Amino acid sequence: MSDLVNAMTATEKAAAQFTYGDMITHAWLKDNLGVDVPDYGSREAIQQGQLDFLGAFETLRYELLTGYQMYLCSVRGVGYRIVHPTEQVGLAMDMLEKRVSAEIRKASAAIDNVKMDMLEADDIRRRDDAVARLGSLSALGLCKK
Repeated sequence: MSDLVNAMTATEKAAAQFTYGDMITHAWLKDNLGVDVPDYGSREAIQQGQLDFLGAFETLRYELLTGYQMYLCSVRGVGYRIVHPTEQVGLAMDMLEKRVSAEIRKASAAIDNVKMDMLEADDIRRRDDAVARLGSLSALGLCKK
């Protein structure tokens, strides 16, 4: 529970200290989330610290979004940018389309690469139905190559 309290405190600090367009750096997160991630020790201790940090960060991210309407976007190697409201909807939709497209490609690869000579007639119909449904998703523009 203390991680949740620390993350909420960090949320309040972030909302007061930062505004749209600002960068919340990894260093700031490390200093303010209140979670100790050991640099050395047992593998389990390091992994647990990383999981605790991730949990506290996800709480911060969610609370900034729902409590302060501040949407965070990852900036590789730096931290997280608070997205301006004029960019938020487009960015959220772009991220959704990328994720959906990636999952459709994975499913399509699995469906396209079935060992057909081992399928019964019912299995072939189910496979063909799945191919058609994937085609429909592609027609909706949800699958980008």
